[in-house]
Amino acid sequence: MRMSALKTILLILVLSICISPSFGFVPQDDRYTDEIEMIEDFVQKELERLKLPSLSIAFYKDDFFWKKSFGYADLENKIPANPDTRYRLASISKPITAVGILRLMQEGKLNLNDEVQKYVPYFPRKRWPVTIRHLLGHLSGISHYRNYDEEGHFTKHFTTKESIGVFKDWNLESEPGTKYNYTTYGFNLLGAVIEGASGKPYAEYMRENIWKPIGMNNTTMDIASDLIKNRASGYQRIDGEVKNCEFVDISSRFAGGGIRSTAVDLINLSKGLDQDKVLSRENQMLMYTSMVTRKSRVTEYGMGWGVDFIQGFWNVSHGGGQQGTSTHLLRFPGEKFAVAVMCNEQGQNTSRYAYLISALILGAYPYRMETPSQDNLWRLRLTFLVGSGYHSKFGTTFAADAEDLKESFAYFNKLDPKAKNIRQQINDGANLFTGAPLIKIGTYMAEKIKERHGESKLDELRRNGSIPYFKTYIDLYKRDDSIPREYKFTEDFERMVEEWHRSYQKTWTEETRKYFHIPIVDFGKYIDPIKDKFKGETVYPRLNTHFNAYAYYLKEEKKLDEGLSVLLDAVELFPSDANLFDSVGEFYLAKENKTKAIENYKKALEVNPNLRSSIQALAKLEGHRSLDYLIKHTRVKSKK
Repeated sequence: MRMSALKTILLILVLSICISPSFGFVPQDDRYTDEIEMIEDFVQKELERLKLPSLSIAFYKDDFFWKKSFGYADLENKIPANPDTRYRLASISKPITAVGILRLMQEGKLNLNDEVQKYVPYFPRKRWPVTIRHLLGHLSGISHYRNYDEEGHFTKHFTTKESIGVFKDWNLESEPGTKYNYTTYGFNLLGAVIEGASGKPYAEYMRENIWKPIGMNNTTMDIASDLIKNRASGYQRIDGEVKNCEFVDISSRFAGGGIRSTAVDLINLSKGLDQDKVLSRENQMLMYTSMVTRKSRVTEYGMGWGVDFIQGFWNVSHGGGQQGTSTHLLRFPGEKFAVAVMCNEQGQNTSRYAYLISALILGAYPYRMETPSQDNLWRLRLTFLVGSGYHSKFGTTFAADAEDLKESFAYFNKLDPKAKNIRQQINDGANLFTGAPLIKIGTYMAEKIKERHGESKLDELRRNGSIPYFKTYIDLYKRDDSIPREYKFTEDFERMVEEWHRSYQKTWTEETRKYFHIPIVDFGKYIDPIKDKFKGETVYPRLNTHFNAYAYYLKEEKKLDEGLSVLLDAVELFPSDANLFDSVGEFYLAKENKTKAIENYKKALEVNPNLRSSIQALAKLEGHRSLDYLIKHTRVKSKK
């Protein structure tokens, strides 16, 4: 690809679009009644199954707002959680800190390309310059925890300078700009930058300029010695039992993980950003745009926000986890939609509830499909994700000109699913160093579909996935002589899409969608209908994780044989999932059938030669002294 094409992409990536006009919440009404009933049923049953202390959830869509808390903020005193319950945010503190930095930039009080020492003179200069921009994208080379046994368990209160002192004398892990390296300490340093640039303590600046203007009235620093109203107690799981979490003073992670807040306040943050109350749309789009390494590798992390696509919708998000808390904030800025989930037990997967709600309310299902070729599917899926997603975000195509687009289609059509490194080739197609041909193709397809069928059709396809997206475009160019042959796919590829689409129409239905919303405890009654619906089809949704979770639920209920039966059904339906074979091996081992256990662990490694749990199980069962030997053995065997 030519340099002009690369420059075009880099320019487009920092442009903004009009997201949505300002809006205000209205009282909860009868919209989404059925969906909310499903959410409440799912959450309540999962809360009971997992024995969670509490979950607090809030979401908004357009002018609709919903909030609800489940369980207990304080188990010992049986104090129910409520929408005002304040949880530790953990790493969701990072995107909030990023908003503070961008606000200071907007006020002209700092430049993102400034070196940090301009604002934090007590942070020593390193081998290479470290800029604010580097810190925002985890590209600074600053280390994450080096000795978590010590650094993750501080019990004394830290000032800002003392927090920086923990790591200030460490050498950089890498040259800034060259490597993504997630680091809480980098965001602590940004907290110090906020203090240096504003002349105020971090909490004071954030409260006056971010929290108060957008209604985050229950947000504060998590100071252990302070009296904090509605503070949730924190818990951990030890040998399956819920216990109080250890005491840790989180002040050492202040700007990177030291804020306490509510699910409602996180929604207020999202709404306030959508209303441009503290940041302009241009600066928000800068914040939501993925960083790129010096070698043009996209990091999928912007400035304090993870950047991703669910179906054809771009979203930004961040999760958090530390002693006594698990949190997740998922936002779709272009759709006026966000969901926040908070739990007062560490180590819980709160993102699954956010994805469930985004599927029910927005129609953004993060599903995968079982197909005859997972590599071919990924070729479709990645092109769809980045193409439809970037088109929804920026509202334009990415190709520089006709020749650039021609080269992009040529790249796609030359991808050989049988090639040894095909996944890498496909992934490279979405990276800037190759000219991002898959982004150019995908955004062009979106533009042509919009021209022919309108925005409503394109919006429908964003919800329905890659196969109908490609089918619609192929049908379009077969009826439109104005589209050059160079912008079309091979006949073999067209036939594959046609075949897959016929099966897809039968298996991805409203009924199938409901399977993704079933609480694990109820999943068993749907297994036979799922098997009947998918039997003999080429393409169908991957419910493999649901089968696996239900099998382990049965195991916990002392129904080992029933759980194994579920897993055997699962591996028949989803033979490309190595984890399922690994689970079958574990269940056979629990039944003391060593031969069958070994057989299934080896099947897992045939699918994924690097699945460590199967490698370790085989090393133990077959008596290998050297894990390295077994790793080498399974890799060699898998190539035969």
